[in-house]
Amino acid sequence: MGQVQKEDENNINARIKTAGDNFIRNVGKIVTPRLKINLEERERSVDVYMPYARKFQYEVQIPIPKGFAVEGLDKLNSKVENTTGSFLTTATLDSGTVVIHVTQTFKNAFEKAGKWPELLGILDAATTFEDARIFFKKAVGKIILHASIILRNNPKTFLI
Repeated sequence: MGQVQKEDENNINARIKTAGDNFIRNVGKIVTPRLKINLEERERSVDVYMPYARKFQYEVQIPIPKGFAVEGLDKLNSKVENTTGSFLTTATLDSGTVVIHVTQTFKNAFEKAGKWPELLGILDAATTFEDARIFFKKAVGKIILHASIILRNNPKTFLI
């Protein structure tokens, strides 16, 4: 299967919020929008028919701007697996780039209505991920102050 690279600068910039010198990047919305199940749709008595069993895989790479550190990657790691499929996400740092892998799998084209709660678990995990964010914090480097103090003509340097 071919690899698709998609970048819409207006869309991407719209998902960045500033917070002082820092900024927050909504990464969950980079991956295609998810199916949200309304309250009235959460109960189901009819079997579920899908076009076919399928698997969606996404890799998102976000370079970390110079002078920034990343917070919140641990919140992007999730795993929901059951007999109907799975929703898995991982986030790592690789050479100054945040790398996010998202995999959503539907194992079957048909599920009995009794399996609907399991299918909901996968759909709900995807919906929750849609709100995932990374916090880019302005990095504060180590500040080393050099102070020379002369005591009885004996110079000493202290690192503070």
